[in-house]
Amino acid sequence: MAYTTYTTDALVIAARDRGGADRSVQLFTETHGMLSARASSVREERSKMRYSLQPFSLTTVTLIRGKHEWRITGTLPGHNVFWSAPDRACRAFMLKFIRLIDRYITGEEEGAELYRIAKEGVLYLATSGSEVAYRIATFRLLAALGYIAPAGELTALLDERPLADIVHAYEPALDGQLMKDINRALSVSHLSS
Repeated sequence: MAYTTYTTDALVIAARDRGGADRSVQLFTETHGMLSARASSVREERSKMRYSLQPFSLTTVTLIRGKHEWRITGTLPGHNVFWSAPDRACRAFMLKFIRLIDRYITGEEEGAELYRIAKEGVLYLATSGSEVAYRIATFRLLAALGYIAPAGELTALLDERPLADIVHAYEPALDGQLMKDINRALSVSHLSS
């Protein structure tokens, strides 16, 4: 029986050791949404996928849908955003954002736009994390998931412009409405911690 292979960009959300040298990896992928996949023998020193499948890595994975689970058959060298962050503040905001992704994105479904927003947020927060950038990235993610229906001046935060441009053009006078919308979305979702 021939299996179809899928190659997609992915963010490694978490990894858990499994059995001998295997690892179960939670991925947020561009083409299949959030999924868990098994990587065989990835913990062995000779494994070429070992570093690409570390938590908080952005990589490209090749997957096969097995009878009971996804299996990772290959990766391209990835970029670990945690270790490349310049300081603790950047790492802290980036980790908070990844936890938000993990909590609010569930299931296997295509979401290239959602993946783009999440990836852009992770990359920006890992290099220049700030409270304002974290709020805007959170707002954009929750709006893409349908938890926020932005109105008025906040709609400008959802432009196709890069996140860096939106953060630089942000007006602090919008903080009150931005936080109100985010808090309402978190409350309505019943997923906030």
